[in-house]
Amino acid sequence: MHQFILNVIFLFLLTGCASKGYSIDEIFEDGAEIDSTPEDSIKYTCNQNKYFYIQYIGDEKKSLWIIFPKNEIKLYQTEISNVFSNGITKLIFNEQTTTVKKDGSIFYSECLKQT
Repeated sequence: MHQFILNVIFLFLLTGCASKGYSIDEIFEDGAEIDSTPEDSIKYTCNQNKYFYIQYIGDEKKSLWIIFPKNEIKLYQTEISNVFSNGITKLIFNEQTTTVKKDGSIFYSECLKQT
């Protein structure tokens, strides 16, 4: 009998929680948007409204994550100090702009660091 009463109470609690329909407006009542910027990252905006983020790994900055809207890739510093690569994707920092190449083709160009 004791188990039956506990089951009935549990069912009432379960249906009570499930009966409230939440709208997206109620979840974000203050109208604030969620910041999707990766923590401790630097944003680069490029031509054709493209963008990505850079997140350095460790204090020595010998490797980094390049974070695109749908994926991220780990790159390592090459013998050339302004170039990071994994053998397929290459990130090239220049004085004026930054470029991302994939298999030799330019993937992102004219990228500027956002401050």
